[in-house]
Amino acid sequence: MKRLTTGSLVLIICFTVLLCFGMRAEAATSNKINVKVELGFNNNYKIGYSAPINMTIDNKYKDIQGEVEIRVPSSSGKYVSYVKQLSMQKDSQKSITINVPIGGNRINYKVLIRNGKDIVYQDEIKIDNTANNVTEFIGILSEDKDSLTYINLVPSPKGMSVLTKPIMLNEKNFPEDFLVLKNFSILVVNNFDTTKLNKTQYEVIKQWVKDGGTLLIGTGSNHAKTLGAFKDDFIKGSIGKVTTVNTSKINNLATNGDNNSKVNMDVLDMNIENSKTNMVDVGVNLVQSLSIGKGVVGVVAFDLGQSPFVGWNNNSQFAQRLLEIINPKLIDLNQGMNKGLEQNTYMLRDIMNQFSELGSAKTSNFYIIIFIYILVVAPLSYIVLKKLDKRELMWITVPVIAIIFGFIVFVSGAGGRINKVTANVVSTIYIDKDGNSGVSTYGGIFTPKKMKLKVQSKEGKKLFNISEPNYGDPSQSTTNADLEAKVYTDGNGGIEYYNTSILQNAVVQIQQQNLALGKIAAEIKIKENGFTGEVKNSTKLALEDCYILTPSEYYKIGDLKVGESKTLTAKSGTYQGNINEFANQIFMNNGNYNTSGMTQSNDNLQKMFMFNLMFNQNNATVDGITFVGFSKTAIEAPLIINNGAEAVKNERNILVMPLTVSFKEGNNVNYPLGFVPYEIVPGSTLQYEIYSKRFNGNGIVEIEYSIDKEANIETIDIELDKLSYKGVDPIVKIYNITNNSYEEIKNKKITGDVLKKYLDKNNKFKINLQVTNGDSAIPKVSANGKVK
Repeated sequence: MKRLTTGSLVLIICFTVLLCFGMRAEAATSNKINVKVELGFNNNYKIGYSAPINMTIDNKYKDIQGEVEIRVPSSSGKYVSYVKQLSMQKDSQKSITINVPIGGNRINYKVLIRNGKDIVYQDEIKIDNTANNVTEFIGILSEDKDSLTYINLVPSPKGMSVLTKPIMLNEKNFPEDFLVLKNFSILVVNNFDTTKLNKTQYEVIKQWVKDGGTLLIGTGSNHAKTLGAFKDDFIKGSIGKVTTVNTSKINNLATNGDNNSKVNMDVLDMNIENSKTNMVDVGVNLVQSLSIGKGVVGVVAFDLGQSPFVGWNNNSQFAQRLLEIINPKLIDLNQGMNKGLEQNTYMLRDIMNQFSELGSAKTSNFYIIIFIYILVVAPLSYIVLKKLDKRELMWITVPVIAIIFGFIVFVSGAGGRINKVTANVVSTIYIDKDGNSGVSTYGGIFTPKKMKLKVQSKEGKKLFNISEPNYGDPSQSTTNADLEAKVYTDGNGGIEYYNTSILQNAVVQIQQQNLALGKIAAEIKIKENGFTGEVKNSTKLALEDCYILTPSEYYKIGDLKVGESKTLTAKSGTYQGNINEFANQIFMNNGNYNTSGMTQSNDNLQKMFMFNLMFNQNNATVDGITFVGFSKTAIEAPLIINNGAEAVKNERNILVMPLTVSFKEGNNVNYPLGFVPYEIVPGSTLQYEIYSKRFNGNGIVEIEYSIDKEANIETIDIELDKLSYKGVDPIVKIYNITNNSYEEIKNKKITGDVLKKYLDKNNKFKINLQVTNGDSAIPKVSANGKVK
């Protein structure tokens, strides 16, 4: 016994020595590797978006052949690992960047360095600078950054201010990841050699614009540098000489017309194809804008970092107004809330689960099985055991019968399960009038059993993991958490899931290239109070369930094969112009959902969710004329699983494209209901929701409507009924310009000489809404007349 005790004591002492040695080795190793970490762009980042973690590694330990890992807490008790290969010699330095998602409650990330399988460095990164979540980032590419610091204001609704943060970029820190670039709503390029950007960075800029970004390019004497990278057809045009002009347009824009003093400036004579001229003087296009997809490229003929802008008192106001005339939609965008990818996780899962290809067991079978189970477990088993005088065996028979029926339910549902790894892919497609498409693609990965699964794109596209929003403990750490997935950030590394669930699909976003999908060709004309014309599918997609939406009515087109044309007939129905209302009306409340079979019901529910995804889950309204259609045509490359076979792939697409229409036909001018443009006059005490375009609360708001001033207006119709969801419509008054006062509208149709009391010389008129503890839509207006 004494020998055994002594031996045990020796083993314990040896183990303790070895343990202490190991601890000392790890500590010494960490001290010999120094890592300087910068999160985001000089510690600026947005919650809900991806951000770069830039690491400068100083290695005084030994040669390292391994990887750098960032652990990001995901769902409760789990984390996602983002890794990049690392190879460096002793006594050397290396810079590594890994892009990771930033969550509001993810306070502690962890960075690790491995040499082979050994961890040779680890430390925590604290996410604590959350103030930038409501700040608009303005990215600036310039070799003279100090000259552009005045670009610090963005267009915003009147009476509302938006926090901004100008962030200086260069070819070294410019994102190569589309999701990182989405942190910026505006990019400014001035006096910067864009050829320094690599191909990936340039392609990301184009994708970012098509997805809704605003790109402002300064030229003037430095045009060769700023336009150097744009050698493809993204921006096309002709370039002349740089000359000096004397113009009043700069002061006029900055002061809203209060100051028309002239300034000298060097300008480039240029003409951008398919662009809109926003400012012209002395025969020179000073400002031009080009709509591409959802976004806009603005090109100015002068250098934004030279005189008269540097040191000018009104330079910030000028930049703000310049951005506004280039992209008026920036005002609406800056009133809405930005949403990160993770806010769509649940909706994406819902869409993926509704694919009819997944199959489902017949619910009638389950009802029959459940009925038999209840009958057997309760009365029958009791009666039988009572006759046998074995009622005490109920505690055995009940669980046994439950197991048997559980197996029967399992077998009966086998037809609704998949037997191969399946990728359900969904794309939202926005096509502008010139055929430029902005595409966002997502994938839901389904597995037949729990398994370790690596997913890659066959075409080498990056895959971005989308986790559920984490609303857990802010102090949550990855120390005792389980690994959920590993994202390989090098090349086509893909994503590796460590324990997939058969109950919940894994969701990814797939990096999308610049796709050329064609467009919808349409000739839409005004006919009385409706529309007529022809619609042709000139895209590469076979379309189904197509509609044309206006602010107050819709036209069902049906299916459109590639190259097929259909004529617009009578309207199919009316609605209040709200996207959610239309989707509910078409796919949920018309009897299709519950009466047309499970497959059709799932398809309708899926289309409803896809509408919400396309319009950012917001209570959006329709402006102008919009084409909407769905497709099952494959546009995405296959996904490879475990470095081998292709996953079974099913696809769904939703396509949206605005259509153009002229309100003039011959000598007639006709604005259908909802097409007269308006502006909300500042100063209202009511709360205005930008997406629903509705007012809430208690107070008065003024709205100014503008009709073509080149028309003699004969009739105006103002919508007065059903403005409130709560049943109490507001009091609507119109401004009488002859006595400078408001008067209640007695008749919604105003005609003839009466119009002279309300229309000013520019064909503008004002109304006000008096809302009492309720809500109200903006009244739609129609107008008719003749060309002057």
